[in-house]
Amino acid sequence: MKKILLLLIGLTIISCGSDDADELGNATDPIIGTWLEDDDTDPSTLVFNSDGSYAESADDFSATGTWENNGNNFDLLNQSYTVEVEGDTITVSVLYSGDFSSYTFSNDSDVYTYRKQ
Repeated sequence: MKKILLLLIGLTIISCGSDDADELGNATDPIIGTWLEDDDTDPSTLVFNSDGSYAESADDFSATGTWENNGNNFDLLNQSYTVEVEGDTITVSVLYSGDFSSYTFSNDSDVYTYRKQ
C-alpha cells in the first residue's frame, strides 16, 4: 500500500512540474524597445513600441511607420517581421542573440546589427 501511495504522490509531483517546463519565457515581443545600430560612422536608432508603431532616426534621416511580428512564439531566436515605413512594406527576418540583447538582419548584401539600449 505504501508503494502505491508513494507512486501516486510521485506522479502528481512530476505531472505538476512538467506544466512549468511547457510555458514560454518571453511574454512580450523581444523587439519592443530602443535599438542602436553597430555602425561607427552614422548609426541609426530604431524604436519599436508595444502599440505597433515604429520610428527610425539617424543624423540625416528619420521615418515612422508600423511593425508586426509574423509569428507568435517570442522565444525563437529567428523571427519574421513586417515593417511598413512611409508607404513601403518589407518583410525582414531577424536573428536575435541568445539573450535577446542584439539582433542582425540582412537587406540585399548588407548585414545590420543592432543592440538594445
